[in-house]
Amino acid sequence: KMAIMPPAQASLERLTQRLPLLQQLKIAGTLQPAVVAKLLPALKTDVQMLGDDKLLEQLPEPKRAQARKLREEATKLPEQLSQP
Repeated sequence: KMAIMPPAQASLERLTQRLPLLQQLKIAGTLQPAVVAKLLPALKTDVQMLGDDKLLEQLPEPKRAQARKLREEATKLPEQLSQP
């Protein structure tokens, strides 16, 4: 039987996996504009989830701190990705 994952936890996990990869692709110059366009809406949704204090309360404290830090990093990402 699988437990249901809180939405903030799911967003935290997605961003934890995606941010380093996107940053590496950007640095390597292999990140395609079409990929950025496709991923930005999901990234923005995840950032919004991590910005909702009620949703963050569902996470244990160490995860909340991680989520806040990740949210700050992810908030800057769309602008970084759109720069050549």
